Amino acid sequence: MSLLAGTNKTREEWDKLTKPFVQVRKKADGLYESWVKEHFVPVFGKSIFGGSLIAQCILAAYDTVSEDMMLHGKFVDRADVHEHIMYHVQKLRNGRSYMTRRVDAKQGDTVLFSVSMSFQLREPNEPTYFVPSPKVVNLDDFQSLSKDLYDPYVSLRQVVHPEQCMHAHMRYHNILHSMREDHPMYELLSQWTHDHTHVFPMQSRPAIPTMFDRDGHMAPFSKTAYWLSSRGYCRGPQSLQQAMLGFHVDQFFLVNMNTDIPSYTTTMMASLDHTMWFYNDFQMCDWLLFVLDNQALNNGRALITGRIYRLDGVLVAVVAQEGVHRFKPSQSHL
Repeated sequence: MSLLAGTNKTREEWDKLTKPFVQVRKKADGLYESWVKEHFVPVFGKSIFGGSLIAQCILAAYDTVSEDMMLHGKFVDRADVHEHIMYHVQKLRNGRSYMTRRVDAKQGDTVLFSVSMSFQLREPNEPTYFVPSPKVVNLDDFQSLSKDLYDPYVSLRQVVHPEQCMHAHMRYHNILHSMREDHPMYELLSQWTHDHTHVFPMQSRPAIPTMFDRDGHMAPFSKTAYWLSSRGYCRGPQSLQQAMLGFHVDQFFLVNMNTDIPSYTTTMMASLDHTMWFYNDFQMCDWLLFVLDNQALNNGRALITGRIYRLDGVLVAVVAQEGVHRFKPSQSHL
């Protein structure tokens, strides 16, 4: 056993710590319960991490089928982070090629998250196409000054190999060392760093070296991409891999809009709709590349999409999220 870089835990220990975030237990036919009563609340969050609801809905629905899937879910209400969540699975349709399930995540009579899922029998003889992955290059070969990184009409062309990228939990390392402990952001950034180092069972690394400045702020108008991986071995079927991916990606969407409106400061973010389409198999213990694109912002709602690739360039999933995203002009622009 070896320690995972940047932590004091082995991969086996991270596997054990992952279970409360994503697993459910069956209580009756079509009824499942969250593994724990006490739920993780992310820094800057006010309720349970949305990725846990997504992952647990996936595993609850998968227990009733055995095929590939896509999902479309709506976040409805805030959870009590100290109570179990019950997952009610309804079998809507069993066709020859597709099956449909609806899952409602509830506490008492309150619906927290409602998701519809389509499961498909594989059709391997059909033709294949997907938008190509950016080229993976060594850090020395990355064109860090390329204007393409900031040109909205040009797709992201290259990213740095994950083993040469910064650990995400180091994002605020510099600013924390220079910030006074009585600064209003010190405690929040310290807690964020602690959670992403010692609590969160997944890891990420910015795939573009210039995405963040030395203080951890997102670079204005920059393209964004992350490498994702589980900290444990995450051994298991594709249902578990998809649940873990759904758990991980939820944290990246809405904040990504900040790159395109640097003159404003976020005052509120909350997920509304979340959609994932899965196309090819993958393992969460391997590196996956997550490329994000801001699509729209209007009337306090933001829409962000993303593509997820294996390290060999094969597309494994396409994701989209719309959410409430409200702003105020930054102090320097008042």
